[in-house]
Amino acid sequence: MQRLSPRDGRRLELLMRRLDRAAGEINPILIVLVVGLLILNAIRIVSLGLSSFPITRVNPDCLMSSTSTVGGGGAVDRPM
Repeated sequence: MQRLSPRDGRRLELLMRRLDRAAGEINPILIVLVVGLLILNAIRIVSLGLSSFPITRVNPDCLMSSTSTVGGGGAVDRPM
């Protein structure tokens, strides 16, 4: 097994300090990213759960007239 010289140990120590400093600066960015992804996941889960509920209110503009023709040229009755 090869012995490391004191100079090699110093390089390793400097490298470890650099990596530690870089990790210390990256951690807050990763935490913000994780929180954002958790919020997106929560929104998606809630929207999937709400999609199974029946629609109880309908916008009158979305209703089709029962007197419409085959060509779609019939008038739509809209309440005012």
